[in-house]
Amino acid sequence: MADISPPIEPVELHAGGLLLRRWREEDADPYWAALRAPGGRLWHGSNLETRDDVAAALGRRRDWTIGDHASWALVDGAEL
Repeated sequence: MADISPPIEPVELHAGGLLLRRWREEDADPYWAALRAPGGRLWHGSNLETRDDVAAALGRRRDWTIGDHASWALVDGAEL
């Protein structure tokens, strides 16, 4: 019998002025801008080639129901 993990409940983690939170739909534009900025892919080896790719990837990261991952957005103040 397969061991099936229960869904992971999204949580927010606060540390000083930083917040780790679940990804949101509105994160796609700033994430896409970060990837296009000089050096943006240096720290995130990504094969995301379009804004639609980013939106789809963030949709998968937002979904914790399968129980196989937890993915957070790092927010400093109001900035992703």
